[in-house]
Amino acid sequence: EFNSDELDELDTYKDFFNNVDVLVFDTQYTFDESISKIDWGHSTASIAIDICQHFNVKKLFLYHHDPDYTDAKLDNVLANARSYIASICKDPAKRVEVEIAIEGKTIKV
Repeated sequence: EFNSDELDELDTYKDFFNNVDVLVFDTQYTFDESISKIDWGHSTASIAIDICQHFNVKKLFLYHHDPDYTDAKLDNVLANARSYIASICKDPAKRVEVEIAIEGKTIKV
């Protein structure tokens, strides 16, 4: 679980995250859900995006969704993640590309 405490010391993770092509990141909770579930071991899309933008990650897959989420809810999570990126990074060329991880999906790197 990454939270605001870890973001304060984010550079300690530089060797792991810096300039990676693809990052698959546990984003089980929405921001609102995470407030009541601190220390449950899961993160949010906004935390993952902050990390990606800080370390120039090229593509992010949001992973480990709540099993009760519907496809519509996941579409909303993705839309909110993309809106968040646009709000913190005005240059589209410098934004991490975000997708939802889907069972059976393969990617080329």
